[in-house]
Amino acid sequence: PPKEALIQNGILNKEVVRVANNRPKEQKLKNAGANAFLSNILAAKDDDFSKESEQTGLNFLYPFGDSLNVVAPAHPLLSSGSLCYPMNRTICAAYIHPKSKGKLCVIGSFEIFSDEYLDKEENSKILDFFLKFFLTNEVEMDEDNKEDNDIGEYQYIPD
Repeated sequence: PPKEALIQNGILNKEVVRVANNRPKEQKLKNAGANAFLSNILAAKDDDFSKESEQTGLNFLYPFGDSLNVVAPAHPLLSSGSLCYPMNRTICAAYIHPKSKGKLCVIGSFEIFSDEYLDKEENSKILDFFLKFFLTNEVEMDEDNKEDNDIGEYQYIPD
C-alpha cells in the first residue's frame, strides 16, 4: 500500500466542509408543499459547480493510513475517494451518543495530524473540524447523508 495518499473528493458528510470552512448553518425552510419547492428554486445559487465544490471541497494528505469498516449508528466522515486504492473506503467515522452526547471519533491514521503533515494540503482544516466537533456543539451530523454514502465494499484479492 502507498505510504501517502492525496485524497480529493473524500468528504462524505458535508458538515465537515461547512465547519472546517467556518460557514454558518443553513436555515431549513418551514414551509411545506409547492411554496417550499419554489423557495428552494429561488434561493438556489446560480453556479452548481460552486455548490458541489463546497460539499466535497477539502483535499487532504492521508499518510500511513488504513481503511475502516463502519456500521450504524456511526457516521462515516472521510473516505479514500475515487482516485486512491482501495476506492471509496471509509477512513474516518464519528459517533455521538444520543442521551449523554458523548463523542467518539476513529481515524485510520494518527500521522495525519503530526507536525510533518499538518501543513500539507488542507489537513489543518480537518483538524479544525475535529477540535470543533469535540469542544463545541456547533457540529450536527447530517442524518440524511448517513445511509446514502457511496462507500465501496472491501474487495478481497487472491494472492
